Amino acid sequence: VVELDSIGFQFRFDKCDLLFVCIPPHAACEMIPKFANVRIGVITDVASVKIPIMEAARGMGNFIGGHPMAGSEGSGYIAADPELFRNSIFIMCRNSDCTLSKEEISAYKNFIEALGATPISMDAVAHDCRVAVISHIPHLAAFALSAMAEESHDPILRAMIGGGFKDTTRIAASSPELWADIFISSVNLTDAIDEYINKLQRLKDKLVEGDKEKLREYLTPASEFRASIPEGLRAPRRTSPNSRS
Repeated sequence: VVELDSIGFQFRFDKCDLLFVCIPPHAACEMIPKFANVRIGVITDVASVKIPIMEAARGMGNFIGGHPMAGSEGSGYIAADPELFRNSIFIMCRNSDCTLSKEEISAYKNFIEALGATPISMDAVAHDCRVAVISHIPHLAAFALSAMAEESHDPILRAMIGGGFKDTTRIAASSPELWADIFISSVNLTDAIDEYINKLQRLKDKLVEGDKEKLREYLTPASEFRASIPEGLRAPRRTSPNSRS
């Protein structure tokens, strides 16, 4: 399959116990309904947004929306890593018209666990609201910071870039095509951007005030929250130019 440009629907999907649709959100929304009349055990996806995906799968009783909370800036089979999902969370979403048996759902969970991930059920609205904060805003901020440096057209600035900038903007090396698709599909993203701008404005206000102690008090909870997040085991960082997460 890796060597084929397209396998088309002549491929015997009806022999599949579990089918993953691993394409960007807009394409997934177009592709998933095409499997409505194909006899497949469980159909799932890995898209970073779930509201449009679950709507596209409405009426498909064998569909489970999926989103692995793991990834890198790499994409395609060349960036494949067997450890990518280890110690990560895998979100599962089901519509009210899901007709899968407990045994079929259990088999799906067992497959996810075999990858090293922990499956957690969540509704699509809650998923998209949370992911806008912990995935979409970080990617958007990384793109913005990288653009800020690029638009300076300063070769000395570029040469001075160190670990802080590289760590913060690593995911800006992701696929612009994929992330434009994800950003457009993320219904909560504009609200999350407004909240992020509000946080930056509050930081700016404290800088203008010039009160170091108040600034420290504002930064401390954020620092403690980040320090409390377990690192876990993640896939090695990639140098290839695309990402999903």
